[in-house]
Amino acid sequence: MKYIEGLVSSEIKEKKSKFIGFLYPINSLDDIKLLIIDFKKKYSDAKHIVYAYSINQNFGSNDDKEPAGTAGKEIKNALINWGVDDCILLVVRYFGGTLLGKGLLSRTYYKVADLTLEKALFYVKEKKNKVKMRFTHEYTFDINYILHDEKILETTFEDKVTYECIVSDTTLNNLKIKSYIEILSSEEILDNISL
Repeated sequence: MKYIEGLVSSEIKEKKSKFIGFLYPINSLDDIKLLIIDFKKKYSDAKHIVYAYSINQNFGSNDDKEPAGTAGKEIKNALINWGVDDCILLVVRYFGGTLLGKGLLSRTYYKVADLTLEKALFYVKEKKNKVKMRFTHEYTFDINYILHDEKILETTFEDKVTYECIVSDTTLNNLKIKSYIEILSSEEILDNISL
């Protein structure tokens, strides 16, 4: 599952109707309610504000008076196809005076959703371990070699060296088998990795 970094928007026109897509990260249904209230005020002159969301891989959508299955469902399909979670994609439609028909309307909602997602920056959440360890100075080079692909958060040089770092399970297992390393603490965390 992928997650989005920040707000993204895009716009397309189809037969004089304007479709503006907005993609937001969210954490709860309350976030959705607040965004909908805000959008209805901000875009009160729009004909429709259609949306789809995913929270913890639970999807929902709303057609906002567009023909059933032509709008929210298409946005939801775009979210599913892109494999994103914890986000909402809203599409504000300004009606241009020409009815698009169900087929073109569905394709247009999907197209603006897809275009909006195409502009997004993504990250994944990866299970890691936050580790605090201590060792003597003579092993600093060896430890740095083991940690070459990991994040070192803090280093303290006193009578012994102390590292606080974020490491994979494989690296943690490699550290644990070294007799010269004292693991002071270790906890599982989710680390965000940009794509």
